[in-house]
Amino acid sequence: MIIVIEGPDGSGKSTLAKKLGKKLGKKILHTGGQSSTPGELIGRVKMIEANPDCIVDRFPYLSEIIYRQHPLIINHKLLLSKWEDFKEKNNVYLIYCRTDLKVMYENISHEKKAHKPSEYLEEIKHRYTNIVDLYDQLSRTINFDITYDWQEDNLPCVD
Repeated sequence: MIIVIEGPDGSGKSTLAKKLGKKLGKKILHTGGQSSTPGELIGRVKMIEANPDCIVDRFPYLSEIIYRQHPLIINHKLLLSKWEDFKEKNNVYLIYCRTDLKVMYENISHEKKAHKPSEYLEEIKHRYTNIVDLYDQLSRTINFDITYDWQEDNLPCVD
């Protein structure tokens, strides 16, 4: 089974991946930041396909829909279709990490505060709110198996 963990920065994806990896004895794949080319995007999906029993911190197609980094990849219906194809071909369990915005803002502020002025932090907060809204919209479009809030400090049951 491939466990895919999605959600915005600071929502607890990496923490959950580590806990589940330890509990289930699964390899964790971090797909990195946003893909800079379509080839890189496809390569990351192939890396996941080559590891059918792993935990994935962000799935490339879904992240691309949210962050919209690559100007050549603008067809989000195609990306959703590719995601559905991947999920159909593989045994996938999809987790949406979502927690209180205030807590996520604090997490991001602590990371950035030492190096950036407050105006920058306000811009990050605004962009972050938009990203969370996009993830919430996505969660109504595709079927997440579970929504996880790391503040509850209990691991989701993944069998």
